[in-house]
Amino acid sequence: MKKLIISSSVVIVAIILFFTLVNFKAPTSTTANSGTLLWKISSDKQTEPSYLYGTIHLMPEKDFFLGEDALQTLKSATSLTLEVDIDLSIKEQVKMAQRLMLPDGKSLKDYMSKEDYDLLYSYFADTLQIKESKIDRYFKLKPFNLVSLACMEYYDNIENYEQVFTKIAKKNKLNINSLESIDEQFNIIEASGLDMYIPNKDEIFMIKQFEELKEIYLTKNLDSLHQFMQAELDKDDDKSIEAKLLEDRNKNWIPKLDSIMQNESSFIAVGAAHLSGDNGIINLLKQKGYTVSSMNK
Repeated sequence: MKKLIISSSVVIVAIILFFTLVNFKAPTSTTANSGTLLWKISSDKQTEPSYLYGTIHLMPEKDFFLGEDALQTLKSATSLTLEVDIDLSIKEQVKMAQRLMLPDGKSLKDYMSKEDYDLLYSYFADTLQIKESKIDRYFKLKPFNLVSLACMEYYDNIENYEQVFTKIAKKNKLNINSLESIDEQFNIIEASGLDMYIPNKDEIFMIKQFEELKEIYLTKNLDSLHQFMQAELDKDDDKSIEAKLLEDRNKNWIPKLDSIMQNESSFIAVGAAHLSGDNGIINLLKQKGYTVSSMNK
């Protein structure tokens, strides 16, 4: 990324990556949800099945993959359903850009110890090779953006699954649905207080942490991804954060998905961390009477 672009993709990436990279150690267990990202959803109340796909919101281009089964399933659907509509108007982009900024013209230097700030600055300047003028602009943004910005600077090219799916959907004239508005996603982050979370010295080396997350995603192991998210959220004293970030959102999505799937064959693409677990989308759909089966190949 050669210049700072405020877009919904930055927000989406930050929501997932920030909450999953803190002090992460990769789990090693393998269970029934290992090895598959694509699921078929069927029930008596549907005329056609729908499909569920677990994404990671940012992927280096060299590692990006989309199997032929997922591609053909998307093309055969009548709609695409995403967490959020990534096509923002200019007015919406301006509004979101304002919410990304630290208040009163402050920078991260105003919130960090000199030692931690110098370490973070050095990482961006020396390791990521970002120019001073750009770092100064980046450090005026709320800190939950740091991981996505670091990744977009470090990798030569990146892909975003939501953008790829949206492009395919438009080409094939599919309806595009969203489960949340961009405003709602911002409200969730701000309500948790984690938009202002300052990384400590152990959390500054962001690319290494992202690489660990990426490697787990490449295994397509939903349970490992869920354990990964769960372990990080469990470290916070405020247990309501997990509910705000995952469980409440999953539960809010189910009636919306139910309504969509009764009228359309939809390809539903959401962050893979939302799929597994007792309050994950797969289990919640089963509780509603749906059959959710792996399309692992």
